Amino acid sequence: MSFNTISLDVAVTDTLYKWIPANLNGSVFWRVRGEKSGVSGYFSNVRYITLYPYEAGEFLSYNNLGFDVIGNLAYLTRNEGSESAPLGAFLVLNVSNPASPYVAGVYTSPSTWPTKFTDIFVEGEYAYVVDSIWGLRIFNVLNLQSINEAGFWQVYPSSTYSIFVQNRYAYLLVGSGGVTHLEILNVSYPSNPVMLGDIRIDGSRRVFVSGNYAFVARGTLGVSILDISSPSNPRLISNIVTSVSYT
Repeated sequence: MSFNTISLDVAVTDTLYKWIPANLNGSVFWRVRGEKSGVSGYFSNVRYITLYPYEAGEFLSYNNLGFDVIGNLAYLTRNEGSESAPLGAFLVLNVSNPASPYVAGVYTSPSTWPTKFTDIFVEGEYAYVVDSIWGLRIFNVLNLQSINEAGFWQVYPSSTYSIFVQNRYAYLLVGSGGVTHLEILNVSYPSNPVMLGDIRIDGSRRVFVSGNYAFVARGTLGVSILDISSPSNPRLISNIVTSVSYT
């Protein structure tokens, strides 16, 4: 990206350009390289700025399948136990200092039955977690020291794939035997989710919602766009076939 005039006034030792740690638009994940304008020892009136991603920090974990970030908190699903008897779990990381993230909260399923957490979406005080074995689990995360399950939507024996939540509506991809559906749930009362609408979209992998539209990634079938302005009657608008193998 380029700019006509930018004054950085950063002392340099070389004659061409310098890496400058930057916080652009609230992001700490970029560095800046500028071309020197001829002012000896400084970048001044820099003509070109190039953004380069770099690793600002890391947190070592394992068996992680889904994540969401809200403010300074990152929510990360993981699976413990064994392959035959998995136990779904998720971590809440404080990432206010990206160079030194730390665990601020954790939830691990009881060992009563197998669970497998694969996707997570956080809105308000609730985390909506895909348990691919059983369905949708809703957790109250207002108190990170005491995370508790506030609601549950069962889809078993079908499988659950992906979740997106907007304005107390949950958009859930479920499937079995090669047939997949988008279910629209009213989760205004997390303890009692209510299904409002359903539409068959085979091959669905991920769902993203913006306003009155849902965008469903369907692997080799491309992307489907749905009109969800009426949650009880979602409608397919169009299919986009992508030029690559998977979406």
